[in-house]
Amino acid sequence: RIRTSVADTALPQRLSSPNLPILASAAFDGQVDPRGAGTGPFELTETDGVQGASLTAHQDYWAGEPRLAGLEVRYLPEASSRTAAFNAGEVHVSHTVPISDLGAVGDDLIEVPLPRSVLVYLNGERSALDTAGERATVAEAVDQELLASTLFEGRADAAYGIFGPASPWAEARPPVPAAPTAEPLTETVRIATYPERAELPQVADAIAAALRDQGVEVEQTVRAYSSLEADLLAGRFDIVVGSRSYLVDTGEPVDYLLSDFSCRGSYNLAQLCEPAVERTLRDLSGETGLAARREASLRTERAVLASGSVVPVVHERARYAVHEDVTGIAEDPFERRFITAETELR
Repeated sequence: RIRTSVADTALPQRLSSPNLPILASAAFDGQVDPRGAGTGPFELTETDGVQGASLTAHQDYWAGEPRLAGLEVRYLPEASSRTAAFNAGEVHVSHTVPISDLGAVGDDLIEVPLPRSVLVYLNGERSALDTAGERATVAEAVDQELLASTLFEGRADAAYGIFGPASPWAEARPPVPAAPTAEPLTETVRIATYPERAELPQVADAIAAALRDQGVEVEQTVRAYSSLEADLLAGRFDIVVGSRSYLVDTGEPVDYLLSDFSCRGSYNLAQLCEPAVERTLRDLSGETGLAARREASLRTERAVLASGSVVPVVHERARYAVHEDVTGIAEDPFERRFITAETELR
């Protein structure tokens, strides 16, 4: 029995998050060890740190015996390494195929629209971008249609809001006020991103090139996300190019909007703290009806975009390279389900 001090209509979704697994008591023996303690179609039998894991079919799986005998999983954070392993026949399935490798993969591809957007975060707490006009100058350097058609080769949707095609209700969004007049940038601008999603450094390059064409000095940082996150959260960059799921773990935008755009948000890469945004977030937190929450989410989106602190670029799609002998891959826009009991290797 769970009681909350205030109404929380997303509580059932929160409790079903993959980040909140309920482990058997056998998983706790001095330290947490989930091997052999799950209830899914495959039992985690071996782990090898950041290298990979082994799983075997759970014969007593409640939804029926899986069709695969087991899985060998390799963790390859570099997208090019995943594609190379797939093309070499070392793996049957590769997650998150970069746009640049689509030609190498050919027709062995599954594509799923995602509730995920590439965003450019502009840190108004930094002196280089502390006026609305300076942030407007950076926004003008982002050509959504061009980036979607060139860098993403038409495999992503140009974004003019935070919420994309995976959320059809967002089409009812109110118009965003006209941007303020752009002002020249007089200080060196620092841009940061990470290579785990191969297109992000290219987006950063395009923005940097557009700014340099205006005579702006630009410093670029590209580091693995694990080593970059602390600096991103601390607001040590003027511009951050990132990819973010806007339905996160609950399937509702409320948690995402609170964490990313509120004054006390835990993932506020833009260091945003705007009274107008705070007001819409308070309204959103108090709504209990689905339609009302969606309307409040769109009002919050409008307030965030009006602040000039976030520039949407594209809405992403999941791309999986799948060997022709593999069937039954789950096409899940939340990316929670992938290899399932129905997955089969002919």
